[in-house]
Amino acid sequence: MGWLTLFSTILSASEKEKNKKTAKSLAAEAALCLDEAVKFFRPDCDLPDEGAFFTENSRRRFRAHPGHFAQSKWRERRLLLPDVKAAVTADGRAPRARWWQFWKAGPG
Repeated sequence: MGWLTLFSTILSASEKEKNKKTAKSLAAEAALCLDEAVKFFRPDCDLPDEGAFFTENSRRRFRAHPGHFAQSKWRERRLLLPDVKAAVTADGRAPRARWWQFWKAGPG
């Protein structure tokens, strides 16, 4: 599943990023990728259908290492990432604090 590969790539970039704001933004983007990936799982099955893989190479990897694609593993990893709704708005920027939550607002 390409979404899992994209997730891993972006999360790796996030972990290497020195700028905290950029790292958090990348982690939120990785979370979105993982959210898309879990859509390919049926609720009653821990593994995705073979139809979730778009290339024969991906299907071969799935057959060789099905545990790598277990839904439970990815859902656990998702819990460690930021809540995307709170992290970014539709335009990709951090949401503004409400006026009555002035103590939560960052500088500037």
